[in-house]
Amino acid sequence: MKMQMVPPGITAILLLAWLILFPGCVQNSLLEKDNSGGRLVKLNARESRELIEKNNDVVILDVRTPEEFGMERIEGSVNIDFCSHEFAGMLGRLDRDKTYLVCCAAGKRASEAGKLMKRMEFRNILILDGGLAAWKKEGFPLSR
Repeated sequence: MKMQMVPPGITAILLLAWLILFPGCVQNSLLEKDNSGGRLVKLNARESRELIEKNNDVVILDVRTPEEFGMERIEGSVNIDFCSHEFAGMLGRLDRDKTYLVCCAAGKRASEAGKLMKRMEFRNILILDGGLAAWKKEGFPLSR
């Protein structure tokens, strides 16, 4: 029996359609293949605020620079500068079993910090998607 090859153009179209129609399947399968570390989840500003209000055990980890942190921050947050050469060492001193809500200005540094925390086997890492910009857009309060 002779097998026929699917033309590359058709394969690309089928793959693109599958990705568009079933995005959750792709993300879940990628998560299942990554067995390292703990849970890494992005939350929008509303979900993040609800979490903070309902759970006193969440550590709000702000990874902006000390200067940014000094200007405004989410009440009760702690600061570890993602840009510091001591960042990984400072993370290493944290309790890996706690739940961390990681934030920054727009979400990029928090996402990168979250990936590092996952590799360091922190169990529950939540990322404030969109960072403090999204928090402020919702009109949520900040401390100075």
